[in-house]
Amino acid sequence: MGRYFKTLILNTADAGLTRFGLLELEGKTIAAVLYFDYDNCIYLYNSGYDSDYHNLSAGLLSKILTIKHSVEQGKKTFDFLKGEEVYKSRLGGTATPIYKVNLAIS
Repeated sequence: MGRYFKTLILNTADAGLTRFGLLELEGKTIAAVLYFDYDNCIYLYNSGYDSDYHNLSAGLLSKILTIKHSVEQGKKTFDFLKGEEVYKSRLGGTATPIYKVNLAIS
């Protein structure tokens, strides 16, 4: 898993797509988000927060601030990516069907 994330971040960083958002309180990082900025869209990939700050909703706040930043940057779309976590719908996300198509040439 560690190798996967390292490869993902290095490859997307080389392409200029990787972004990190840090939420700090009194000089301490209490939450972070990893997202990709591509083709006028923000793709929220992963996030985490210090559980000592759960009472401040640090994880949710970091996502809200990432959305705010994307709006300020004039991005057209904010994509939460796959998953049915409750916060996504509470923040206005809607499910988009994903289809898999297999084509065969005969």
